Amino acid sequence: MWREALRTVDLEFSRRSFLKRTWTAAGLAAYFERSGPELFAAAEDIPYRVMGAMGDLVIPVDEDPGYRTFDPEISRYALDGFVQHVVLAGARGGLDLVKGALTAMNDAPVEVDYGPRFLDMRLGQREQYFTDCLAGNFENDGYGDLLGFASFIGLFVSKAVFFSNFPNHLANEGEEFQIVKASSIRTGFDIMGFRGPIGKKEEDALREKFLGIEVLPGIDRSNPFL
Repeated sequence: MWREALRTVDLEFSRRSFLKRTWTAAGLAAYFERSGPELFAAAEDIPYRVMGAMGDLVIPVDEDPGYRTFDPEISRYALDGFVQHVVLAGARGGLDLVKGALTAMNDAPVEVDYGPRFLDMRLGQREQYFTDCLAGNFENDGYGDLLGFASFIGLFVSKAVFFSNFPNHLANEGEEFQIVKASSIRTGFDIMGFRGPIGKKEEDALREKFLGIEVLPGIDRSNPFL
């Protein structure tokens, strides 16, 4: 089962050049060859809790809400929604491997005598372990690709989901324009100062502003970006 899942993950990540590869399929295969069955049989909630712990490190709560403000719902969406349908394009099987890698990230510190399990660490320990995973400091232990992959998921996916304006990111079904819900909690859009998707009034104003404007053919050689 894990072999087909790995092929799916490798294919979908390879197709998306914006996803910087911090791991190799061969490295993941070597780990799952010996530990795959146990990871897929692990507790169902562990991957979501690991995702939540990484998200809290990436976007901590300070004067603004952070990832933890919306957990555990944001972690459930991050894996079952964003990873499954955006990163993996709905391909079946790949999500199980991602969950297996997150479970392995939780267990790896004990296996390599680094410390307690990720979810049992104090905050400072978690920060250092997460940093070491991203930096590739477990290559000599045979865990470099696995932990690079798992920590990359935590870094990339938590940012992508939080700053997509979770939980007010979904369009209203059947509506031509997305109406961003009013919220008493500052979401990703608010923190970035992003006004949100264009609405009907703004579109009408833009159409009126540019209606009948003269468009000259050719290239604008004065444009410094050309």
